[in-house]
Amino acid sequence: DYAFVWQKDSLRWYVNGQLVNTITDPAKLPSHAQKIFFSFWGSDTMKGWMGAFADPGRKLSLQVERVAFTALGEPCQFPESLACSIK
Repeated sequence: DYAFVWQKDSLRWYVNGQLVNTITDPAKLPSHAQKIFFSFWGSDTMKGWMGAFADPGRKLSLQVERVAFTALGEPCQFPESLACSIK
């Protein structure tokens, strides 16, 4: 499960309910409306929070079961949503 929480003063990423990255530097925070895109990739430049990519030697795929947007302060949309468990 992947999620992010975008607030005025921070942007936090979660994987399986665990916080994996936080940005609080105002110069690095988005200032305009954004879109959600899905892609499946590895990076040698972000190993610190993504981990190193190890080629498994076979084709990889990404399956998305559910996508939801929950505005800050709104109730969560499904029980497994990160919005149900964080404050």
